[in-house]
Amino acid sequence: MAEFKTWSTFWYQEDYEIVEKGYKNKNTFEDIAKQLNENRKSKITERGQICALRSPGAVAHRLRIMGLISSEEVEEFYKTHRKKKAQKRSKGLDKERKLAFNRDGNKCVICGVEENLEFAHVVAYKDTRTNNHKEAITLCKKHHKMFDKKDKDTTVFIFQKMKEYYPEFENDYLFKYQYFKKYNMDKWCIVRKDMIPGKK
Repeated sequence: MAEFKTWSTFWYQEDYEIVEKGYKNKNTFEDIAKQLNENRKSKITERGQICALRSPGAVAHRLRIMGLISSEEVEEFYKTHRKKKAQKRSKGLDKERKLAFNRDGNKCVICGVEENLEFAHVVAYKDTRTNNHKEAITLCKKHHKMFDKKDKDTTVFIFQKMKEYYPEFENDYLFKYQYFKKYNMDKWCIVRKDMIPGKK
């Protein structure tokens, strides 16, 4: 098990420069976020904290704060972005859900309930942006909610279950602990090793 410190949410001067330059070059918010994150992934703060990645929405808000776009432009971006996001998230979902449900016997892998089943992303969708049955598991609403809340026992069970399905799972994925001092709370999750800066 690996332990990581809290993620840094600070915006650095270099971040502002990347955002401003990207905007002046008429890059999309998505492209600016991509460039910003490529730079941030290579940076570890002096305190040993991993830098949080930025979404296109965060870029839009930062441009508003910098006075380069209006609140109305931010809202218009979000309307368009939400539609694109919903379309992208549903891509291939039906096929991958069916594969996961069949693999799991059409029941929650934790309690065995066979109704109101959900396709749970083992690795957060916001990190992978893909629907893949090899990174998903079948859960009832109750246990999906517990997993999303980063419950330790639920996360450990799912990590072990994925290793049963795919022996190579542990080579590419990590059971990660993170302590949030602000909330005095422990969080547990599963991440892909190739998504952790400096981790191979």
